[in-house]
Amino acid sequence: MSVISGTAAASAQKRASKTAAAASTDAAEQSAAIQKYMFDKLQTIQEPYNRLGTGQQGIGAFAGADPTGGSDRFMTQMENMPGLDLPELNLGEFNFAFNPDDPTYKYRQGELTKTIDQAAAARGNYNSRPTINAQAEGNIALTADESEKQFGRALNTYSTNIGTALSQFGADYQGATDTYNSGYGKMTDLYNMSMNTGAADYNKVLDAIKIGAGAAGQTGSGAMATGQGLSSTYGQLGNQLGNAAIGSGQATSDMWGNIGATNTSLASLYAYLKYLK
Repeated sequence: MSVISGTAAASAQKRASKTAAAASTDAAEQSAAIQKYMFDKLQTIQEPYNRLGTGQQGIGAFAGADPTGGSDRFMTQMENMPGLDLPELNLGEFNFAFNPDDPTYKYRQGELTKTIDQAAAARGNYNSRPTINAQAEGNIALTADESEKQFGRALNTYSTNIGTALSQFGADYQGATDTYNSGYGKMTDLYNMSMNTGAADYNKVLDAIKIGAGAAGQTGSGAMATGQGLSSTYGQLGNQLGNAAIGSGQATSDMWGNIGATNTSLASLYAYLKYLK
């Protein structure tokens, strides 16, 4: 091989190695730029969610979040409420005693005596024993009849009084229970409302923290993926540049080796021709 041809071949190989190295560098830089753009885009997308989780709606509000909504105060009020104040039911007792001075009894007794006296006077035995006996028997029958009637009236009055007392007791009982249930029900409603409100607010805080944690996880995963991608890209670039450098060095070595071989051949030829002279 001539010096010229060996040098040309080596130069072409060296230029090809440099061109390949430049192309690999350009491709690696473009890949890195794309990965950096994708990472920045992910950061931009996730940033509001990160801010939500770490801001006043998330972790910032967690310390002061009360899942009970302050319902303890209503529980205390319910515990301190006075008991049910029920009215007393007093039916009294049924007592009966015959009243000889009852006007009706006195009237009937007078009419009975008058009738017996008139009948006896008509027969001429006004003060006789039979007349006295008739008046006694009549009084006994009249007393029994009036006693029964007085008992009936007393029983009816007692029954009426019991009915009135029971009716009033029922009204008072219902009023007392309504008042108690109304107050207790209001406290219960306020307690439940506070519990529901507190739970809802607490869950909002937890949801915000979860959203932020999810966004942070995705951002972290994106950062890891970007780092791995860049590491792989530049690692491959390093290998390619190394190979290109090796190839260029080999081409240079081959070129100078060819030059040396050619010079040796020329020196031998020059010595031979000189010898022929």
